[in-house]
Formats: sequence, structure tokens, C-alpha cells
Amino acid sequence: MGRPPQAAGVPVFRFLPQEVAQMERALEANNNIALPRPECDDLAEAFTNTPERAGQLPITGKQVLNWFQNRRHSQKAKKILQMQQQQQHQDSGRGFTPSPLANAASPMQYMYAPPPEVEKEMDFEAKSSRDGAWYDVSLFLAHRIEASEHEVRVRFVGFGSEEDEWVDVKTSVRQRSMPCDVVECMVVLPGDLILCFQEGNEQALYYDATVLDIQRRRHDLRGCRCRFWVRYDHDQSEAARDGFTNPQEQTALKKRWAEEFAAASASTSSPQQSACNVVAELVESLVAQRQRREVALRLREALRDVRANFSFARVKGLRRLLAFLVLAAASERGVELFRESQSYQELQVIPALFKHTLAQQKSPASAPPVFNSSEEAAEVSNPPTPAEIVLALRVLEGCCLVDNSSKAAAAHHMAVKELLDLLSATGIPERTACLDALLALLLDSPANQKEFEYYRGVSKICDSLKNRHVDVALRTKCAEFLLLLVGDILPKTEALQDQLKECMGTECCVILWDVYSNLEPAFADPERKKRSLKSLAEKMLSLVDS
Repeated sequence: MGRPPQAAGVPVFRFLPQEVAQMERALEANNNIALPRPECDDLAEAFTNTPERAGQLPITGKQVLNWFQNRRHSQKAKKILQMQQQQQHQDSGRGFTPSPLANAASPMQYMYAPPPEVEKEMDFEAKSSRDGAWYDVSLFLAHRIEASEHEVRVRFVGFGSEEDEWVDVKTSVRQRSMPCDVVECMVVLPGDLILCFQEGNEQALYYDATVLDIQRRRHDLRGCRCRFWVRYDHDQSEAARDGFTNPQEQTALKKRWAEEFAAASASTSSPQQSACNVVAELVESLVAQRQRREVALRLREALRDVRANFSFARVKGLRRLLAFLVLAAASERGVELFRESQSYQELQVIPALFKHTLAQQKSPASAPPVFNSSEEAAEVSNPPTPAEIVLALRVLEGCCLVDNSSKAAAAHHMAVKELLDLLSATGIPERTACLDALLALLLDSPANQKEFEYYRGVSKICDSLKNRHVDVALRTKCAEFLLLLVGDILPKTEALQDQLKECMGTECCVILWDVYSNLEPAFADPERKKRSLKSLAEKMLSLVDS
């Protein structure tokens, strides 16, 4: 984005020489004080009605008032510089050494200095008071503090010194907006603030706009074809904008610049640093809100597919949920956002899993519907496929490992009972996923552990381990499950020991009860623990078969 260069032929508003002369005379007659707003409106109307302005956009009183303010401050700056030069000349003539306090800046003094190092590393944009549009900043020329307002004088890219302006730091300066890529249209949501291109009668400029609605469309070779309805903040006009086919046509505000801004401003003075901290905190809160909306959007779209009537759509939603959980588990912020999302009923993952996939096969098979002229068509729903059940179990395992509240929600749906039933009625891939999900459910969850004990889960796992008609890989997985269950998850009680002796025999119970516990302190290396666990499971399997 940025102000269009002069070479592009775009007309730029400027006062005519006779208008400038008339305003200078009015400023001099008023003792270098800006005229009141009604008089500025009268001057603007008079300028608009002149023959030279025929067929052009009307001049507003705000533009005239801005000219008076900028001209008055520039005259003050010249006088202050002349006084400083005279004072330095007098001091040097008298042989005085200037005191360091003589160059101290007063609240009304303009300090001209080379740009700090921050400006070399960061690009900024400023809001012009002439037309309310945002332009790229080429240089920060000076700054001043007047009436508790911090202002800077900026020079825009592509324009000369005659277009320099004083702008408010808090409201009219920010880091340059970041262009949106074609594939990033999904992160833009209704209510977001964007920097949008607006075409006028004579020129096209960038203005802040709020997204009202979005019509999602399929992308093609040209790029994003989505349509955005926006409302421009400066005139409250509404317009429909096509998608991000051109990165320079529409840009979204940069998300993560608060950290860079705070780090770059660490070397500034204390008043400036406090102001920067306030701005950084504000932007961080806005970024956090944006992240929450992104998480809610991704979960809502995935759960919409998970609740579908057809298995292929549910598989698609489960894959998106699994990819999201992998991404969330990679950072503490992602885990925190997922935990917050599960407090909202429409974003909860566990109820959708059990209602549409894990417990759906238990619903009685309905007879083929008979359609009459007075009856509506019955809703068609496909039963879950083995691949869908495996994906749902993996999603359940991920939710329980990331969020402890998901274990409580799973206990509310009797998850342990459902998984034990799946363990005895499904194929090998589903059973393997069942064992992994059971471990995640039982870890640090007394409610699920009591349910596992009530439904005699240890006995059912031992039966699968002793069944020689079952695949060897599944039996080895059952042995590893028992080792982890007894060694790391369940409390070691006499009742559990007696149950293991009854189901597995004394020798296997010794491996479960003593050998694994003695090796546990040496399991600091995950790979070593995995190899030892597999060797102990194979030893248990050989004892059972002997």
C-alpha cells in the first residue's frame, strides 16, 4: 500500500497560489492565530466557487483549517531556530561556553535529529489530515509535545517537502500494514479491521474499513474469488470488494508487531516508553482476540463436517480436527486457546465424537423408509467406517492429552464403556487406536479409572492378550498397555494385584508388578523406554503361550 507516486498521473489536492496568498493575509491579520471553523468554512466555500475550481471536488473547511495549523507551526519553528542561532552567536562572541542545559528542549521546542535506529528496521504509515487516507512514511523529520499531545512531522513516500504534515502519534501513526496473501483470506472474519483501496472520482486511496460480511468462493487460477462487504470508517460508505487477487489491492493490518515495537522502543525515554507500552498492550490484546476467532473458526468448520450425515464428510472433519490438535500441541499458546474454546458448547469436540461416530453404531438399524405423498423424506445417515472410527479415536486421544476437561466430558458420555465395547467388536486398527485412547482417558482421571474398574477393563484386556486367535501385533499391544497401566496410571492396590494373578498368572504378575517398576527410574530416554517396554511385552506374551 502507500500513497500513489506523482508520476502515476493521479491528481493530488493542493491550494492554488492566489488561495495561499489570501490565507496568508488572513493569518497575518489574525496575529498568526488559526481562524475559527466557521470562517474556514466560508473561505472553503469561496474557493470552491471560483472559476479555477470549476469541475473539481469541493474544498472542505477541514482542509483550510489544517493549512492554517501547519503554517502557524512552521512559522513558530522558524522563529525558534532563529532565536537559537542568535543566542549561540552572542555566546560565542562573549567567550562563554554554552551550558548543556541551554540546549535542553522545552515543551514547545522542536527537536530535529536524525531518525533513530528503530526507523531503519521498521516501516511505518501515517494518516493524512488532508484526506484521511493512509500513506507510507519516508522520513520522520521532527517531533513536538504540545498540550499533552505528541506529534511528529512526516514526509510521505513519493512527495516532496511541500507535502510534509504534523500528525498525532497515537491516532495517526502505526507500523506499515502487511499485505494479505491469496491463501490467507480464510483468516479474515466479519468485524475485522482492514486497510482497503477506495476508488474516487479523481483519485484512489487507502482507508480503514470494517468487514461486514464475507461470501466464500472457490479459488481458481486467478487467485481468491471471495467477496468482501466492507464499511469505510472515514465516510461510513459501504462497498463490495473482490478477493485478494492483487496483494496491493487490499491489505490486512499486521498481526504480530507489538513484540517488535516494544523491543525497538526499549531504548527510548521514559514518557515515550510508557506510551509505547500502552500501545503494545493494546495491540497484544487485539492479536489475542484475533487468535481466538481463528481457533473458533477452524473448530466450527471442522465440527460442521463431523456432524454430517455421510461418512466421507465426517472423515474430512476428523482429519481437520486431528491436524488442528497437532498444531495446537506444538505451543503453549495453542494449548491455552484450545482449552478456552472447549468452554463453549458449540465448539466442544468430545460430544460430537460420541454422538456421530463412536456411539453411532449402537443405534438400532431402522427399516427402509416408506415414502407417502403426505410424509417428508427420512434423513439418510451412513454408519461409521473403520477408517472413521480410527480417526475419531485419535482425535479423542489428542483432546484428552491436551485438555484435562475433555476427560471429564468423555466420562460424562461413558467413554470407557464405549471403548471397551469397541475393543471386542472391531478390527485390528480400531483396537490398536482403542488402547491408545484408553491410556489417554485413564491418565490422571479418577472418574475414568473407577469406570474402567467397574466394567472389568483389566480382565477384558487380559482376555485379548491370552486369545491366540488374535493377531500377534495386537496381543503385544495389549501387553504394553498392561505394563503402562499398572506401572504408570492405576494405583497399586492389593485388589488389582489379585485380579492380575487371577487373569495372567503369578509369573506375568511379577513382570507387571515388580520388573517394570524397578526399570521405571531408568526410563529417562524415550527410545530406551520404548525398546524395554517392547521386550517386556514379548516376554509376557511368551509366558502366556507357554
